[in-house]
Amino acid sequence: MSRDAAATRRLTALAARAPAWLAGLPAAPGLQRYGRVAQVLGTLIEAHMPPARIGELCHLLSPGNRPMLAEVVGFSAQATLLSGLSPLEGVSRSTIIEPLGRAHTVDSGQHLYGCVLDGFGRVMFRSPHAPAIAADGWRETVPVVREAPAAVDRPR
Repeated sequence: MSRDAAATRRLTALAARAPAWLAGLPAAPGLQRYGRVAQVLGTLIEAHMPPARIGELCHLLSPGNRPMLAEVVGFSAQATLLSGLSPLEGVSRSTIIEPLGRAHTVDSGQHLYGCVLDGFGRVMFRSPHAPAIAADGWRETVPVVREAPAAVDRPR
């Protein structure tokens, strides 16, 4: 095998590993990664943005509006596809997309006994008959999409 062929093979192998390596790097202090809306079709948003993963949450930032929440649901050849998780009124081609670098999570624990939650894990109603829970009670943040814990391993 010639020297050029060996060098080409090594460069090809390095090029294949580069995206994963770059994604693992922490963001540089003072630098933010943003994207832009290219197209909106119903609740599906086509965006040009930095690399993101399926399930990653993003804020949609439009001037004069509250931040809206969207989730990465797919990719095309040149764009990332997002699904709006809140009403998309006010989204335009000037809307900025800020990847949050995390998937959808919710709080879980004794502090939620007797509460009614919405789809984002936010307390909508707390029963006046809910037991008083000590501040040091069981509490954790868990991903929404995950395997259910084994019944015998769940806290009592």
